[in-house]
Amino acid sequence: MGDPAGVGPELILRAARSLELRSQCDLHIFADWKVLQECCRHLGWSIPEVSVVSVEAYQECDNLQLYDTVLVIDHAEIDFAQFEIGKVSQQCGHLAFRLIQSSIDAAISGKISAVATGPINKLALKAAGYNYPGHTEMFAERAATDDRWCMMQYSPTITCTFATVHCGYAQVPKLLSAERILDTILLTDAALNRILRKKPKLLVCGLNPHAGESGLFGDGEEERFISPAIEAARKKAFGWKVLCRQTRFLFLTVYRIAMPLCACITIRVTFPLRPWHSSLPLIQRLDYLWFGLQSIMAPLLTSPGKEKPNRIVYLLLYAWLHLWLIVSLLSR
Repeated sequence: MGDPAGVGPELILRAARSLELRSQCDLHIFADWKVLQECCRHLGWSIPEVSVVSVEAYQECDNLQLYDTVLVIDHAEIDFAQFEIGKVSQQCGHLAFRLIQSSIDAAISGKISAVATGPINKLALKAAGYNYPGHTEMFAERAATDDRWCMMQYSPTITCTFATVHCGYAQVPKLLSAERILDTILLTDAALNRILRKKPKLLVCGLNPHAGESGLFGDGEEERFISPAIEAARKKAFGWKVLCRQTRFLFLTVYRIAMPLCACITIRVTFPLRPWHSSLPLIQRLDYLWFGLQSIMAPLLTSPGKEKPNRIVYLLLYAWLHLWLIVSLLSR
Protein backbone atom coordinates (compact mmCIF):
# COMPACT_ATOMS: atom_id res chain seq x y z
CA MET A 1 0.00 0.00 0.00
CA GLY A 2 2.91 2.36 0.60
CA ASP A 3 2.41 5.28 2.96
CA PRO A 4 -1.19 5.14 4.28
CA ALA A 5 -1.40 8.94 4.30
CA GLY A 6 -0.47 9.18 0.60
CA VAL A 7 -2.03 8.10 -2.69
CA GLY A 8 -1.22 4.42 -2.11
CA PRO A 9 -4.62 3.44 -0.63
CA GLU A 10 -6.51 4.99 -3.56
CA LEU A 11 -4.24 3.29 -6.11
CA ILE A 12 -4.71 -0.04 -4.33
CA LEU A 13 -8.49 0.32 -4.38
CA ARG A 14 -8.48 1.24 -8.07
CA ALA A 15 -6.50 -1.92 -8.78
CA ALA A 16 -8.89 -4.02 -6.68
CA ARG A 17 -11.87 -2.60 -8.57
CA SER A 18 -10.33 -3.25 -12.00
CA LEU A 19 -11.97 -6.29 -13.60
CA GLU A 20 -9.32 -6.32 -16.32
CA LEU A 21 -6.50 -6.54 -13.79
CA ARG A 22 -8.31 -9.14 -11.68
CA SER A 23 -8.73 -11.32 -14.76
CA GLN A 24 -4.96 -11.34 -15.31
CA CYS A 25 -3.66 -12.10 -11.83
CA ASP A 26 -4.50 -12.64 -8.17
CA LEU A 27 -3.97 -9.56 -6.03
CA HIS A 28 -2.53 -9.93 -2.54
CA ILE A 29 -2.84 -6.50 -0.95
CA PHE A 30 -0.61 -5.72 2.01
CA ALA A 31 -2.41 -2.90 3.81
CA ASP A 32 -4.31 -1.73 6.84
CA TRP A 33 -7.89 -2.76 5.98
CA LYS A 34 -9.41 0.06 8.03
CA VAL A 35 -7.34 2.59 6.08
CA LEU A 36 -8.71 1.19 2.81
CA GLN A 37 -12.27 1.32 4.17
CA GLU A 38 -11.78 4.92 5.27
CA CYS A 39 -10.36 5.77 1.85
CA CYS A 40 -13.50 4.30 0.20
CA ARG A 41 -15.72 6.48 2.37
CA HIS A 42 -13.58 9.54 1.64
CA LEU A 43 -13.89 8.94 -2.13
CA GLY A 44 -17.56 8.01 -1.99
CA TRP A 45 -16.91 4.47 -3.23
CA SER A 46 -18.53 1.26 -2.05
CA ILE A 47 -16.22 -0.98 -0.06
CA PRO A 48 -15.10 -3.81 -2.37
CA GLU A 49 -15.98 -7.40 -1.56
CA VAL A 50 -12.62 -9.01 -0.89
CA SER A 51 -11.16 -11.60 1.43
CA VAL A 52 -9.37 -10.20 4.47
CA VAL A 53 -6.91 -12.16 6.64
CA SER A 54 -4.48 -11.23 9.37
CA VAL A 55 -0.74 -11.28 8.79
CA GLU A 56 -0.37 -14.33 11.02
CA ALA A 57 -3.11 -16.29 9.22
CA TYR A 58 -1.57 -15.44 5.85
CA GLN A 59 1.88 -16.61 6.91
CA GLU A 60 0.50 -19.92 8.22
CA CYS A 61 -1.80 -20.61 5.24
CA ASP A 62 -0.55 -23.22 2.77
CA ASN A 63 -3.55 -23.13 0.40
CA LEU A 64 -4.19 -19.57 -0.76
CA GLN A 65 -6.59 -20.81 -3.45
CA LEU A 66 -9.26 -20.92 -0.74
CA TYR A 67 -9.47 -17.13 -0.96
CA ASP A 68 -10.81 -14.77 -3.63
CA THR A 69 -8.66 -13.35 -6.40
CA VAL A 70 -8.27 -10.22 -4.25
CA LEU A 71 -6.90 -10.92 -0.78
CA VAL A 72 -6.11 -8.21 1.78
CA ILE A 73 -3.41 -9.08 4.30
CA ASP A 74 -4.46 -6.83 7.15
CA HIS A 75 -1.77 -4.98 9.10
CA ALA A 76 -4.04 -3.30 11.66
CA GLU A 77 -1.58 -0.81 13.13
CA ILE A 78 -2.84 2.73 12.40
CA ASP A 79 -4.13 4.81 15.33
CA PHE A 80 -6.79 6.97 13.66
CA ALA A 81 -6.67 9.48 16.52
CA GLN A 82 -3.23 10.49 15.22
CA PHE A 83 -3.82 9.82 11.52
CA GLU A 84 -4.31 12.55 8.92
CA ILE A 85 -4.31 12.22 5.14
CA GLY A 86 -1.35 13.99 3.56
CA LYS A 87 0.53 14.40 6.85
CA VAL A 88 3.95 12.88 7.52
CA SER A 89 3.98 10.78 10.67
CA GLN A 90 6.10 8.19 12.42
CA GLN A 91 3.32 5.59 12.51
CA CYS A 92 2.78 5.89 8.76
CA GLY A 93 6.50 5.43 8.14
CA HIS A 94 6.53 2.37 10.40
CA LEU A 95 3.54 0.77 8.66
CA ALA A 96 4.98 1.49 5.19
CA PHE A 97 8.18 -0.32 6.19
CA ARG A 98 6.24 -3.26 7.67
CA LEU A 99 4.15 -3.64 4.51
CA ILE A 100 7.24 -3.73 2.30
CA GLN A 101 8.92 -6.33 4.51
CA SER A 102 5.77 -8.48 4.59
CA SER A 103 5.52 -8.42 0.80
CA ILE A 104 9.18 -9.41 0.49
CA ASP A 105 8.57 -12.29 2.93
CA ALA A 106 5.69 -13.46 0.73
CA ALA A 107 7.84 -13.26 -2.40
CA ILE A 108 10.72 -15.19 -0.83
CA SER A 109 8.36 -17.88 0.46
CA GLY A 110 6.77 -18.26 -2.98
CA LYS A 111 3.29 -17.06 -2.02
CA ILE A 112 3.47 -14.30 -4.65
CA SER A 113 5.33 -13.95 -7.95
CA ALA A 114 6.09 -10.22 -7.91
CA VAL A 115 5.76 -7.10 -5.78
CA ALA A 116 4.28 -3.78 -6.94
CA THR A 117 4.95 -1.10 -4.35
CA GLY A 118 2.92 1.98 -3.49
CA PRO A 119 4.67 5.34 -2.93
CA ILE A 120 6.38 5.84 0.40
CA ASN A 121 7.42 9.02 2.17
CA LYS A 122 11.16 8.97 2.93
CA LEU A 123 10.79 11.53 5.73
CA ALA A 124 8.14 9.40 7.46
CA LEU A 125 10.36 6.36 7.01
CA LYS A 126 13.26 8.15 8.67
CA ALA A 127 11.03 9.42 11.49
CA ALA A 128 10.17 5.77 12.21
CA GLY A 129 13.86 4.93 12.54
CA TYR A 130 14.44 3.28 9.13
CA ASN A 131 17.36 4.85 7.28
CA TYR A 132 16.63 3.63 3.76
CA PRO A 133 16.60 6.13 0.89
CA GLY A 134 14.01 4.08 -1.00
CA HIS A 135 12.37 0.75 -1.81
CA THR A 136 15.27 -0.45 -3.93
CA GLU A 137 17.75 -0.62 -1.07
CA MET A 138 15.30 -2.64 1.06
CA PHE A 139 14.82 -5.23 -1.67
CA ALA A 140 18.57 -5.39 -2.32
CA GLU A 141 19.27 -6.00 1.37
CA ARG A 142 16.69 -8.77 1.70
CA ALA A 143 17.80 -10.40 -1.56
CA ALA A 144 21.38 -10.67 -0.23
CA THR A 145 22.82 -9.15 -3.42
CA ASP A 146 26.27 -8.44 -1.95
CA ASP A 147 26.18 -4.87 -3.32
CA ARG A 148 25.65 -6.11 -6.89
CA TRP A 149 22.29 -4.65 -7.83
CA CYS A 150 20.72 -1.77 -9.72
CA MET A 151 17.34 -0.17 -10.40
CA MET A 152 15.57 -0.95 -13.67
CA GLN A 153 12.51 0.75 -15.14
CA TYR A 154 11.01 -1.58 -17.72
CA SER A 155 8.48 -1.00 -20.48
CA PRO A 156 7.90 -2.69 -23.84
CA THR A 157 9.05 0.51 -25.59
CA ILE A 158 12.30 1.19 -23.72
CA THR A 159 14.01 -0.03 -20.58
CA CYS A 160 16.30 2.16 -18.46
CA THR A 161 18.73 0.89 -15.86
CA PHE A 162 20.50 3.29 -13.52
CA ALA A 163 24.11 3.16 -12.37
CA THR A 164 23.25 5.41 -9.42
CA VAL A 165 20.02 5.84 -7.45
CA HIS A 166 18.62 8.03 -4.67
CA CYS A 167 21.39 10.63 -4.57
CA GLY A 168 21.87 14.26 -5.54
CA TYR A 169 23.36 15.21 -8.92
CA ALA A 170 26.49 16.58 -7.24
CA GLN A 171 27.19 13.14 -5.76
CA VAL A 172 26.86 11.17 -9.00
CA PRO A 173 30.44 11.57 -10.37
CA LYS A 174 31.90 10.49 -7.02
CA LEU A 175 29.81 7.31 -7.02
CA LEU A 176 30.82 6.18 -10.50
CA SER A 177 33.43 3.57 -11.29
CA ALA A 178 34.12 1.32 -14.26
CA GLU A 179 33.23 -1.69 -12.12
CA ARG A 180 29.88 -0.23 -11.11
CA ILE A 181 28.93 0.64 -14.68
CA LEU A 182 30.05 -2.77 -15.94
CA ASP A 183 27.94 -4.45 -13.25
CA THR A 184 24.96 -2.39 -14.41
CA ILE A 185 25.51 -3.53 -17.99
CA LEU A 186 25.82 -7.19 -16.99
CA LEU A 187 22.78 -7.08 -14.71
CA THR A 188 20.73 -5.42 -17.44
CA ASP A 189 21.79 -8.02 -19.98
CA ALA A 190 20.90 -10.88 -17.63
CA ALA A 191 17.55 -9.38 -16.61
CA LEU A 192 16.40 -8.64 -20.16
CA ASN A 193 17.48 -12.09 -21.27
CA ARG A 194 15.00 -13.47 -18.75
CA ILE A 195 12.23 -10.98 -19.57
CA LEU A 196 12.50 -10.95 -23.36
CA ARG A 197 13.83 -14.51 -23.78
CA LYS A 198 16.30 -13.22 -26.36
CA LYS A 199 19.57 -11.32 -26.42
CA PRO A 200 18.95 -7.59 -25.79
CA LYS A 201 20.72 -4.72 -27.51
CA LEU A 202 22.07 -2.17 -25.08
CA LEU A 203 22.86 1.52 -25.34
CA VAL A 204 25.11 3.16 -22.72
CA CYS A 205 24.53 6.85 -22.05
CA GLY A 206 27.13 9.42 -21.09
CA LEU A 207 27.23 11.52 -17.95
CA ASN A 208 28.10 14.90 -19.48
CA PRO A 209 26.65 16.82 -22.46
CA HIS A 210 27.89 15.33 -25.74
CA ALA A 211 29.25 12.40 -23.69
CA GLY A 212 32.08 14.65 -22.47
CA GLU A 213 33.28 15.55 -25.99
CA SER A 214 36.62 13.78 -25.41
CA GLY A 215 37.19 15.52 -22.08
CA LEU A 216 35.92 18.97 -23.06
CA PHE A 217 32.95 18.74 -20.66
CA GLY A 218 33.04 17.33 -17.15
CA ASP A 219 35.99 15.74 -15.42
CA GLY A 220 36.73 12.95 -17.88
CA GLU A 221 34.10 10.58 -16.46
CA GLU A 222 33.44 9.08 -19.89
CA GLU A 223 37.14 8.34 -20.48
CA ARG A 224 37.87 7.14 -16.93
CA PHE A 225 34.74 5.10 -16.19
CA ILE A 226 32.22 4.70 -18.98
CA SER A 227 34.47 3.79 -21.92
CA PRO A 228 36.46 1.20 -19.93
CA ALA A 229 33.19 -0.38 -18.77
CA ILE A 230 31.96 -0.56 -22.37
CA GLU A 231 35.21 -2.16 -23.54
CA ALA A 232 35.05 -4.68 -20.70
CA ALA A 233 31.47 -5.49 -21.69
CA ARG A 234 32.50 -5.97 -25.32
CA LYS A 235 35.09 -8.52 -24.20
CA LYS A 236 32.30 -10.55 -22.61
CA ALA A 237 31.30 -11.47 -26.18
CA PHE A 238 27.70 -10.35 -25.87
CA GLY A 239 27.50 -10.00 -29.64
CA TRP A 240 26.86 -6.24 -29.50
CA LYS A 241 27.73 -4.74 -32.87
CA VAL A 242 27.60 -1.16 -31.64
CA LEU A 243 27.62 -0.24 -27.99
CA CYS A 244 28.02 3.53 -27.85
CA ARG A 245 28.17 5.83 -24.86
CA GLN A 246 26.05 8.61 -26.37
CA THR A 247 22.82 9.88 -24.83
CA ARG A 248 20.17 9.88 -27.52
CA PHE A 249 17.21 7.68 -26.68
CA LEU A 250 15.06 10.81 -26.52
CA PHE A 251 14.09 10.16 -30.16
CA LEU A 252 12.70 6.76 -29.22
CA THR A 253 10.52 8.06 -26.40
CA VAL A 254 9.27 11.23 -28.08
CA TYR A 255 8.57 9.90 -31.57
CA ARG A 256 8.06 6.19 -30.69
CA ILE A 257 10.20 5.06 -33.60
CA ALA A 258 10.28 1.27 -33.93
CA MET A 259 13.99 0.64 -33.57
CA PRO A 260 15.91 -2.51 -32.56
CA LEU A 261 16.98 -1.06 -29.22
CA CYS A 262 15.56 -2.92 -26.25
CA ALA A 263 17.44 -1.27 -23.41
CA CYS A 264 19.33 1.78 -22.33
CA ILE A 265 21.71 1.95 -19.41
CA THR A 266 21.53 5.54 -18.30
CA ILE A 267 23.40 7.58 -15.75
CA ARG A 268 21.87 10.89 -16.75
CA VAL A 269 19.88 12.00 -19.78
CA THR A 270 21.44 14.65 -21.99
CA PHE A 271 19.99 15.69 -25.30
CA PRO A 272 22.44 16.76 -28.02
CA LEU A 273 23.94 14.26 -30.47
CA ARG A 274 27.69 13.99 -30.81
CA PRO A 275 28.73 15.95 -33.93
CA TRP A 276 30.10 14.25 -37.01
CA HIS A 277 33.85 13.78 -36.70
CA SER A 278 36.16 12.29 -39.32
CA SER A 279 38.41 10.66 -36.70
CA LEU A 280 35.59 8.38 -35.58
CA PRO A 281 35.42 4.81 -36.92
CA LEU A 282 33.15 4.42 -39.95
CA ILE A 283 30.68 2.23 -38.08
CA GLN A 284 30.30 4.87 -35.38
CA ARG A 285 29.97 7.75 -37.88
CA LEU A 286 27.22 5.83 -39.69
CA ASP A 287 25.64 5.19 -36.32
CA TYR A 288 25.52 8.91 -35.50
CA LEU A 289 24.27 9.84 -38.98
CA TRP A 290 21.51 7.24 -38.73
CA PHE A 291 20.17 8.69 -35.51
CA GLY A 292 20.36 12.18 -36.98
CA LEU A 293 18.27 11.06 -39.94
CA GLN A 294 15.80 9.52 -37.52
CA SER A 295 15.28 12.88 -35.83
CA ILE A 296 14.32 14.37 -39.21
CA MET A 297 12.10 11.49 -40.28
CA ALA A 298 10.31 10.91 -36.99
CA PRO A 299 8.03 14.00 -37.04
CA LEU A 300 7.10 13.27 -40.65
CA LEU A 301 6.09 9.71 -39.78
CA THR A 302 4.15 10.52 -36.65
CA SER A 303 2.46 13.88 -37.31
CA PRO A 304 -1.33 13.30 -36.99
CA GLY A 305 -2.25 15.63 -39.84
CA LYS A 306 -0.47 13.76 -42.64
CA GLU A 307 -2.60 12.36 -45.43
CA LYS A 308 -2.25 8.74 -46.43
CA PRO A 309 -0.44 9.26 -49.79
CA ASN A 310 2.22 11.42 -48.10
CA ARG A 311 2.58 8.93 -45.28
CA ILE A 312 3.32 6.18 -47.82
CA VAL A 313 6.07 8.30 -49.38
CA TYR A 314 7.63 8.89 -45.98
CA LEU A 315 7.45 5.20 -45.11
CA LEU A 316 9.15 4.29 -48.41
CA LEU A 317 11.90 6.81 -47.69
CA TYR A 318 12.25 5.41 -44.17
CA ALA A 319 12.61 1.89 -45.61
CA TRP A 320 15.24 3.18 -48.03
CA LEU A 321 17.22 4.60 -45.12
CA HIS A 322 17.20 1.17 -43.49
CA LEU A 323 18.48 -0.41 -46.73
CA TRP A 324 21.13 2.28 -47.13
CA LEU A 325 22.44 1.66 -43.62
CA ILE A 326 22.64 -2.11 -44.14
CA VAL A 327 24.47 -1.76 -47.48
CA SER A 328 26.88 0.78 -45.98
CA LEU A 329 27.71 -1.53 -43.08
CA LEU A 330 28.22 -4.55 -45.33
CA SER A 331 30.47 -2.65 -47.73
CA ARG A 332 32.68 -0.98 -45.16
